[in-house]
Amino acid sequence: MSVTDPSTLSNYSVFRTYDLKLDIDVSFDSKTLTITSQHFFKVLKTPESQTLVLDTESLTVDSVQIKNLDGRSDFTSAQFELSETTKYLGRGLSIDLTGLGSLNETSRFLVCIRSRTTEEPREGLQWMSKEETAGKKHPYLYSQCQSIFCRSIFPCQDTPALKFTFSASVKVPEGLAVVMSAISNGPGISSGDGKTVFSFTQSQPIPAYLFAIAVGNLVKSDLGPRCAVWTEPELLDACVYEFAEVESILKIAESICGPYVWTRYEFLVLPPTFPFGGMENANMTFLSPTLLAGDRSMISVLAHEIEHSWTGNLVTTASWEHFWLNEGWTRFIEDKIKARMEGNESYRKFLLVKEQKRLRDDIANFEETGRSELTALVPDLSNRSPEDAFCAVPYEKGCMLLCYVEELVGGPEAFAPYIKNYVETFRNTPVDSQAWLKHLIGFFPNKAEALNALPWEDIFSKFGGSVVNIDTTNELTEKCKEVCEKWTCARSKEDFDAIYREFPDAAVWSSDVKAEVLEMLREKDNKWSVEKFESFTKHLGVEGTKNCEQLTPWIRIGLRCEIERAIDVAEDLLVNCNIGRLKYVGPIYRALYRWEQKGRPRAVAIFTRLKPIMNPIAVNEVAKILQLTA
Repeated sequence: MSVTDPSTLSNYSVFRTYDLKLDIDVSFDSKTLTITSQHFFKVLKTPESQTLVLDTESLTVDSVQIKNLDGRSDFTSAQFELSETTKYLGRGLSIDLTGLGSLNETSRFLVCIRSRTTEEPREGLQWMSKEETAGKKHPYLYSQCQSIFCRSIFPCQDTPALKFTFSASVKVPEGLAVVMSAISNGPGISSGDGKTVFSFTQSQPIPAYLFAIAVGNLVKSDLGPRCAVWTEPELLDACVYEFAEVESILKIAESICGPYVWTRYEFLVLPPTFPFGGMENANMTFLSPTLLAGDRSMISVLAHEIEHSWTGNLVTTASWEHFWLNEGWTRFIEDKIKARMEGNESYRKFLLVKEQKRLRDDIANFEETGRSELTALVPDLSNRSPEDAFCAVPYEKGCMLLCYVEELVGGPEAFAPYIKNYVETFRNTPVDSQAWLKHLIGFFPNKAEALNALPWEDIFSKFGGSVVNIDTTNELTEKCKEVCEKWTCARSKEDFDAIYREFPDAAVWSSDVKAEVLEMLREKDNKWSVEKFESFTKHLGVEGTKNCEQLTPWIRIGLRCEIERAIDVAEDLLVNCNIGRLKYVGPIYRALYRWEQKGRPRAVAIFTRLKPIMNPIAVNEVAKILQLTA
């Protein structure tokens, strides 16, 4: 490994977890997890100090025991100490290993830690009352460990550079079910004390950020021989309909990347506080209910999370600075999957153009807030949280780079064998940008001169937009541009009627096409009359849609034009449909905030009302937008 992860306090280059056993007791009354964690370690090099350091955040550590794995040792108590809090990183848990005797590269040892999470709200766990769930009958808990929040659940080496297998036993109140980023060992078993115990095994090594747990009134429906959806009973029918194509997507991904090695692909549709579209937890993807549009139009997010089973989960970045190797690769292959589903290879270029708008948006926001350095493809994350850099840059600059490289080496057919070789080469091995580049050039020796001639320092380090780009001309984008230009220039009812006649079927265009037209119009600076705004709304059939990809740019256009009903729709979306998904929440709050006279006061009022039930990750982001204290 050629890089050091600046986002961990652990000394993972000396000691490395390779297996983990967890006993977890879930208490909704105290909102805590009581955990006994057994960490199996190997020594990578003879240590200069007999001290193991793990990451923690807001944990209470009750005891630590250690023993050699030589078959003869018993557990002995170990001295331990929690450091002072390091900004962004939490507290290091230092454990004295002198009781193990001399350690070298052949040593193996076990550390048993008893710890508890705190009631203080933290990014790693969200506790929900029964009133905040769909069924209103049972409480709910879910985790979100990416990027560095597993350390707030149990002490660990919280870096993507390290992977471990694990098994878990989870005790929860009777009547509730548990899912984890692992394979279930079967139905829960009553413990005789009003609780049920569920057990799980993860035999594929995963990094800490892919650890996941959710507890609630959960039910399951199979969607194929190896796929299933979990959710609350009230949402199950909608989920079964929306995600019926999951097995076919999985098969397309396998044809591109190689066999699916995780045995089962299951996913959980969460309550609306979940701050992301999806989270690719191994064996149990978490999804936002904003995907339940009722017309299967948001299936691309599922394609993205499925693809992470190879790029991200199997091949994993060595640090969050090289996050594009997770997300850029996944975006790149997601578009390949969608193009095959559409039966149109040029659809990839349409999607690339569409998502580049999000990149421009995020770059502009970073520039406005004096954080341009975070728009580098490989940003420096020393002395800052990886969450600061979460944006479209690793996704879209990374995707564009791979599209450019694909064309340079000869196109999709020439690049296809490389994709599978890349996955196999770096499977369960941390990869950074230089390791990827060396492997790329080695795979295409006849293109080595052209590849070496690229300005790699600028590609990885330059702020702003993509350094390399491809020709993205395609018919669908040109069609969207034509409609956008017509509406931009329209001034009168006669103009509006002419657009209706020229494009009479606009209301039934695909979700992607309508969303692209709306985003193109959103990027314009001109203000519209109420009459024009209502006419184009009717023309594109936006009224009443549940599709947030369309609603979000429509709201932003309305707020830019200072149309008051856009505030009401924004509030309804934030309050009733989409409390937490940052892809939509961030831009909507930002647009409300820019309308100083009427939008800003409503934004603050909405946030104040929702803050107690929002995910802490979303709270922090929205507070920054509204310039409030989280």
